[in-house]
Amino acid sequence: ATGNLWMQLPAGRFICLPKFHVSTYEGPYGTAERLTYQRGNWTPKADATEWPRADTYGGSLVESLAQGIARDLLASAMMELEDWGIVMHVHDEIVCEVPSEDAEECLQSMVDVMSMPPYGWGHGLPLAAVGEISDRFGK
Repeated sequence: ATGNLWMQLPAGRFICLPKFHVSTYEGPYGTAERLTYQRGNWTPKADATEWPRADTYGGSLVESLAQGIARDLLASAMMELEDWGIVMHVHDEIVCEVPSEDAEECLQSMVDVMSMPPYGWGHGLPLAAVGEISDRFGK
């Protein structure tokens, strides 16, 4: 069967794998399933007929869900912290620029917010956060 595979994240957003297809084949260890979808070919002249198929597997699908949830957690925290002067975010980090006298209060607010599951969809998620105060960003 071929159709779009829609995966709904706890926050309500969807991840779509277009023209998802499950087929069986005889592999070296017996009958196996092959999972494919039509991935985007992001060239300026591409149209849907040029988009190649990509293989995937269960672990990759779970990874997509986990990354989507991580993005939603970060976005939720950023919405709560928007008044603290966010200047950038990197993966699971939020960087704020605040006056030195507000740094301790800002850091505590950031840790508190990022350790609290989002209202409505994050109930029960075990979250924790740490942070630091620095004169400049560094890894």
